[in-house]
Amino acid sequence: MSREQFEEWIADTTNSDLHRSIMLDKRENGNYRHLATNNKWEAWQEATKHAEAKCAALAAKGMEVVREASLIYSKYNDTQTPDRDIVDQQTLQELYEICTADGDSAAFLAEVRAQGVEQLASLAGNECHRYKSVGDRAGARKWKSIVILCTDFSAQLRQEAAK
Repeated sequence: MSREQFEEWIADTTNSDLHRSIMLDKRENGNYRHLATNNKWEAWQEATKHAEAKCAALAAKGMEVVREASLIYSKYNDTQTPDRDIVDQQTLQELYEICTADGDSAAFLAEVRAQGVEQLASLAGNECHRYKSVGDRAGARKWKSIVILCTDFSAQLRQEAAK
């Protein structure tokens, strides 16, 4: 996700224009002056990187499974010539369309992405609890911000897919 989307998310979660300007003020090197915003930006980038990698892996695996199912159904049909107990062509066509269509699979992929981000949120939540248990408040806050980012991001993915 882009810096613009991150900044839009920060702007949406702040209460006032003054607070928003403080949170989004940047240094010349591009880092945010506000430490919490800088930590959230780093967490956002890391979460995005992990979510995109997970999404790509899940999408590839999903397509692999669909292609394999299509092949199995086709081979099954070849063995059923005598009694004609075959998988209908509509099923095979639907499997083919899943493999080739971008528009129809966009909502499915958005859901896969959202679930991947939620898994990252769960992992971050576990880390937050671990840091709390050893009394590391700064570490716990950083992990908690990742949980919040991931939760909001998964909701955003679903909203964008619904449009």
